[in-house]
Amino acid sequence: MKAEFSNRGRKTERPSFFGSIHAALGCILVGDHLWLARLAGGESGIIRLDRELDADFDELRAARVNEDERLIAVAGSYDEDELSETLCYRTMAGEETRIPPEFALGHLFNHQTHHRGQAQDILAGAAVAPLPSI
Repeated sequence: MKAEFSNRGRKTERPSFFGSIHAALGCILVGDHLWLARLAGGESGIIRLDRELDADFDELRAARVNEDERLIAVAGSYDEDELSETLCYRTMAGEETRIPPEFALGHLFNHQTHHRGQAQDILAGAAVAPLPSI
């Protein structure tokens, strides 16, 4: 029998890298916010990767929806030639870095996939049934 995962249980300490499902999901949002700002030529305001952007789960969910819409818009704004041009940004340590936007997008999606896997592992350890695959 699978346990029901309550809104309160999302911050329960679990044996995982992030310590909770909320922190794992929050890290994905922080990474997306940081990289999308860089890809759009702006600043994210993120100075720490462990920053909690939204303490409330409904706010986190709404922020995820907004960031997904932003991701679609930013990624969709590049044409094939622009993907291999140079993206210039400063790291959180202040170092100037230059990479092709396609590398940044690849990193962004890989970061999401990696931490979504960790979130799924936390849910499995909490005896929560996974969502059906598409």
